[in-house]
Amino acid sequence: MKESEFNISNESIIRNAIQERIMNNELKPGDTLPSENALADEFGMKRIVVRNALVQLEKMGLLDSRQGVGRFVKEKRPVIELDMSGRRSFSDKMREQGVDYESKVIFAGYATEQLASMFNYYGKHGYTNLKSMDTHIHTAFPTLEEQRHLECEELVPLIVYESQTMDLDKNRILEQTRILYRSDLFKHVLGSVN
Repeated sequence: MKESEFNISNESIIRNAIQERIMNNELKPGDTLPSENALADEFGMKRIVVRNALVQLEKMGLLDSRQGVGRFVKEKRPVIELDMSGRRSFSDKMREQGVDYESKVIFAGYATEQLASMFNYYGKHGYTNLKSMDTHIHTAFPTLEEQRHLECEELVPLIVYESQTMDLDKNRILEQTRILYRSDLFKHVLGSVN
């Protein structure tokens, strides 16, 4: 596509400008955004265009809105290590950092009980020397079902982590996993891949 064929909407211009202000700390967590009217004057655009851009930023997880009070920049997300080895559980990482979290196992065809932690399930069944293999990471926007499970808006990017879990003692692949992380709740630091 030629640059001249690339059409940037007015909403995108406003959304990008506000997003850059947040990234550059010109707008800090907890700061109140200017009113829709003030932003419309600043950008020389209609108020409805500004409102649409702000709604998109809310759906992206960057802003909070309080009826009759205004829109605010969301608080910064905690940084968690995304351990690629498969040897530490998500639950353990959250507890170590004192982060309040909820983890849900949506489907595990081999388990008859409701699971809160795959690591605990494997540990109870004698599998303790685990390793992740064939790991792939990509981003996606949530489907309607994923929005319901993750309690997030449609424009919150998800970090999708897909891998196989192998029991090293028995040299056996135990599962193929697909883990969804909400990107509006955490920043991720890639840990060890060994």
